[in-house]
Amino acid sequence: MASVIRPEQAMSGIALVSVLWVLVLFSLMAAALAGNSRLDAGIASNLRQSAQLDLVAESGMQWAFWGLSVPEPQIPWLADGSVYAAEDEGVLLQVAVQDENGKIDINLANEVILQRLFEAVVIDSGQAQALTNAVLDWRDEDDFQRINGAEDIDYESAGFDYGASDKPFNSIEELRLVMGMTDEIYAAISTAVTIHSGKQLVNPLVAPRLVLLALSDHGEGDVDQYIERRRELHRNGQQPVQGELTSIYFSTGQNAVNYTVHVQAEVDVRARSGLAAVVRRQGRQGQRIFKILTVRRQLSTLFRQEETLFMSEKARRMPQ
Repeated sequence: MASVIRPEQAMSGIALVSVLWVLVLFSLMAAALAGNSRLDAGIASNLRQSAQLDLVAESGMQWAFWGLSVPEPQIPWLADGSVYAAEDEGVLLQVAVQDENGKIDINLANEVILQRLFEAVVIDSGQAQALTNAVLDWRDEDDFQRINGAEDIDYESAGFDYGASDKPFNSIEELRLVMGMTDEIYAAISTAVTIHSGKQLVNPLVAPRLVLLALSDHGEGDVDQYIERRRELHRNGQQPVQGELTSIYFSTGQNAVNYTVHVQAEVDVRARSGLAAVVRRQGRQGQRIFKILTVRRQLSTLFRQEETLFMSEKARRMPQ
C-alpha cells in the first residue's frame, strides 16, 4: 500500500530544502565576499606600491638635478647615459642623464648622418636608405619623394590616415609615425636621437655608444675602450683627452644646456615606475636650476643597455 504524504509533511520538506538552498547561497556569498576582500586587499597593496614607486621615481629626478649641480670640489655627474643607483628598503632607484649635444638631432642631421645611424641598427642597407629618405621626406616642406622615401600619397596607399608632416619633428616619438619605422628600430635609436641639440655635429665626450659607432670609423672595441676611458677620467676628476676618437661629425666645443633625465624605480621586474624628462639648465655651476620641457612616465631601454656606474654605501641613501 502506497504511503500517503500529508500536506503538513510536504510543507516541512519544502521548508527544509529551502533552508538548505539558503545556506548554500549564504556559503557562496561568503566565499565570494572573502575572495573579493582578498582581491581588494591585493589591489590596494598594488596601488600603494605603485604610488610609492612613482614617488621614488620623482625623487630620482631631483637627485639628478643635484648630481648635475654639485659645486666644486665635488664632481658633477657625467651626462653620457651613465647609470647612477641607490637602494633603500628593497626599492632600487636608477638614474641616468644624457646631454642632448651627444645625440643626433633628427631635425638637422643630413642624409649621410641619418644613413649611418640606421645602418648601425639594421642589416639591410636598402632598408636603412629607405628609412633615411622617409625621415627626410617627413620633415621637408615639399611633396617631392626621394628614392624609396615616403610622401603623402605613399602613406595613403599604405592605408595610413595621415601623411608626411612636412615640418620639423616635434618629438622623437614622432619617428614612430614615419613609414618603415618599426618598434624594434625605434627602441634601438630612441636614446641616441634628439630634437633639442640644435646642432648637426655631436659631442663625443657625452655621446652614447650607438652614436659613436655610427658616426666614427672605429670598431666596437675602440668605442668601448673610449667610453670606459672617459668615465674613468671623469671619476678621477680629470679632463677628457681630446681627439681619442675622431670623426668629421664630432665637435667638443659645445656647452651643455639641454638634458634628458631617465629615472626608474623598481621592487622587482613586475613592479616598476619610470620617468623620462627633457630639461634645460639655467644658472651657474653650484646655482643651477632646471626647467622641465617635457616629461612622461615611461620605462627606458637605457637601463638594459648600460652597466651601473655608481653603487656604493654612500649612495645607499640619496642626498637630502
